[in-house]
Amino acid sequence: MKQKLFLLLSVAMMLLAGCSDDNATIDLVPSSSGSQVSTSINLAEMSGAAGKVTFESSHEWEAKVTQSDGSECTWLKLSPASGKAGKCTVSVSAKSDNLTGEVRQAILTLYGKGKPLVNLNVEQKRKNF
Repeated sequence: MKQKLFLLLSVAMMLLAGCSDDNATIDLVPSSSGSQVSTSINLAEMSGAAGKVTFESSHEWEAKVTQSDGSECTWLKLSPASGKAGKCTVSVSAKSDNLTGEVRQAILTLYGKGKPLVNLNVEQKRKNF
């Protein structure tokens, strides 16, 4: 009986929290070519290689990209880096050829109301010599 009461109270709390105006949500939108929502963006090895993510946001949003270790990512460009509520698309493009000899990796984070809501992996193939 206690378990049922706990479950009922938990569900009620989630519903109340979901109605709060303080909660921002970002829902990824499937690409037009398929029904799968991708949590990664794969770029070719050359400068200018680009990918995009489309999402629906309930509030103003911001996008930031960092290296996998949390440091600044200097090899990617975001456009736009912020926007208003609604259906949005962020483009990610490589600023340079990947001459590192390894796959480059970064994390694109989408924020709503200052809170990180979605993380996407970004990878750029290495250039073969």
